[in-house]
Amino acid sequence: MKKIKIPASSIAVALLAIAFFTQTFSIVKVSKGLSVGPAGFPRTACIALFILALLDVVKETHKSAEETEVGNLLGKLKERGIIKLMISVLVFFLMAQLMKPVGFIPCGIIFLFVQICLCTEKLDKPILIRYFVISIVLTVASFVIFNYGFDLRIPQGILNF
Repeated sequence: MKKIKIPASSIAVALLAIAFFTQTFSIVKVSKGLSVGPAGFPRTACIALFILALLDVVKETHKSAEETEVGNLLGKLKERGIIKLMISVLVFFLMAQLMKPVGFIPCGIIFLFVQICLCTEKLDKPILIRYFVISIVLTVASFVIFNYGFDLRIPQGILNF
């Protein structure tokens, strides 16, 4: 009988999606109109994460795993993927806690830089500098768009503009 392997990372992502989805019900909707409201995007993202985690579980259960050198290499890559997932979740929660006292721009730069580095295989000095510049530009652009364009209050923290 074939042993079914369910990836732990998919289960962890599915459980996180459920936990975050339940937290979206505590978001207060200010206007009484028929607009989507502030909880619309987080709920959609949680549903998408949950569906992707389920699809990964289905893919893994239907996959015929062969114990060859390629299979062992894939196993090692999955172990690294779990470590990267744990680092990613840790950085996410750390930046969420530091957002109010430190501010959006420093937290956003650090968060984007770490996430880009986690998704990259080859890291050397010119690529790291490029990724840091990209994270600065994207974070500042996001801040300007949301703070001034949409007139939303974003935590400024130590940088008061």
